[in-house]
Amino acid sequence: MNPSMALTPKERRVLELLARNLSNKEIAMAMQIGEETIKWHLKNVFGKLAAGSRKQVVRRAHLLGLLEPGAEAAAPLGGGGAEAPGPRLAP
Repeated sequence: MNPSMALTPKERRVLELLARNLSNKEIAMAMQIGEETIKWHLKNVFGKLAAGSRKQVVRRAHLLGLLEPGAEAAAPLGGGGAEAPGPRLAP
């Protein structure tokens, strides 16, 4: 069976956000669903792609053409990334 057909639309979305290095909590917030639901989707994605880690599942998804090239380079949604602080202004 083709893995892209086996993944549900929500699993594909979780995978896309995972490729952006978002945490489970950040993925849940972006999708407006509970963190436990994200864990459930991740468990299913890991099983369907026979992956043992977040990095491996993203790598396999790229190899299978499930993710756009450079998906992990995209900025996280909602500005929740670890950005460097701006310059400090003197009081």
